[in-house]
Amino acid sequence: MTKLTDLFGQDKIEIFSPNPKDLTDSNDIKTIILWKYPNVIAEYLVVSQPHANTAILVGDNVHYTGWVEVFIKPKNEGVNENAKWHECTIK
Repeated sequence: MTKLTDLFGQDKIEIFSPNPKDLTDSNDIKTIILWKYPNVIAEYLVVSQPHANTAILVGDNVHYTGWVEVFIKPKNEGVNENAKWHECTIK
């Protein structure tokens, strides 16, 4: 069993999006995280519904255990008003 904090190397993930209000679905968050961390197995993760620009990434407790906080923040530098939801930066 792998701890999520070991898998991601931290206990929080920050997503800087040009349009954070567009990230309204847990699948959006999961897709962005899997794009940054392609070795993570999607079926072993659950993302809580984003609420007030935060979400919780939780393991399935068989393969991955624990949780990581996900913060969705506005990307202020070089913001393109017409940017798509997936044009973001992850820290």
